[in-house]
Amino acid sequence: MDTKKKKKKISPYMVFSTIVIILLAIAFAFPLYWILTGSFKTQISINSTTPEWWPSEWVATNYDKLFSRQKSPLWEFAVPFSSHFSADGKDIIWWAGPQVPAAVLWLINTALKPTSETFSSYFFVGPLTLDNIIHIVTDPKIMGYLKNSLIVSFGSSLMATIVCAFAGYSFAKFRYRGRKFVMGMFMMSQAFPQAILLLSIYSLMNKTGLLGSYWALLISYVVFTLPVGTWTLKSYFDNIPDSLIESAKIDGAGHWRIMTKIVFPMVVPGMTSIAIYGFVWSWNDLLYSMTLVTDTAKRTLASGLVMTFLGEASTNWGYMMAASIVAAVPVTVIFVFLQRYFIQGLTAGAVKG
Repeated sequence: MDTKKKKKKISPYMVFSTIVIILLAIAFAFPLYWILTGSFKTQISINSTTPEWWPSEWVATNYDKLFSRQKSPLWEFAVPFSSHFSADGKDIIWWAGPQVPAAVLWLINTALKPTSETFSSYFFVGPLTLDNIIHIVTDPKIMGYLKNSLIVSFGSSLMATIVCAFAGYSFAKFRYRGRKFVMGMFMMSQAFPQAILLLSIYSLMNKTGLLGSYWALLISYVVFTLPVGTWTLKSYFDNIPDSLIESAKIDGAGHWRIMTKIVFPMVVPGMTSIAIYGFVWSWNDLLYSMTLVTDTAKRTLASGLVMTFLGEASTNWGYMMAASIVAAVPVTVIFVFLQRYFIQGLTAGAVKG
């Protein structure tokens, strides 16, 4: 018997969802468009008070300046008095270090200079000192900021990994009403700018009495790690055969034992990558740490350094650069020791079969 295919009805929900998705796509694509077109504008057009939606003159000057200053040697040693007999009047370099980004060179060089020589032009040629680094590692206030960052970053990383693991397993292996809707809400939450979400998070923390505490930062960082972490681990759990779980159930294992003894050990690389992602995100945050925590004793390293060394009248760049080097150590150490799991976590979950 012939049956006519029913035309799919366009529901108001579908129309509303499509409009919202289009508006969000435009909102997020416009900054990228503005950055891209702005990179080809002249300085006059960039600094103009009247917006220029399409460059009137396309230039590549900005890229020429960017790549011409991209790298510099880590150190240079010149022949003494060589500028007096060189053809161009410049020093003759007899030993140059490896090429590194100019920003990294400036950071290291400034951290090793005396305060009086911060704005001098020499690079690793002249008086060098460890006073800035020694001051940072012996300053109890800075060490307090470091301790706070470690507490918040490790805590939020651990909490986010646990929550993402259970949420990802739920979405992958359980079937219940509203599952796809909840998954959509998880991913849509990633689409909202962090600065906008800060308004509601600040109000929520204030009303619950958590404002100014570690919990305000912990909860915020976990929330921002959830969408990416849950979706990543879900792809891992999707690759685990259902027959393996069914076999465990036949042997008398419950859901808790199946997850903790069988499933979770199989996705350690994915959980490690989410833990690293959450740690780095928390460690580098400045906006939320400055807004949700105002007590000096509870500030994290990023906000503490800004409030300590950056001032309206003057900035101690030597201390700031030395503190930046110290702040980079934990992330570097973690990545060096866990990079194998991190790389596996980013790649294995995307492979089917």
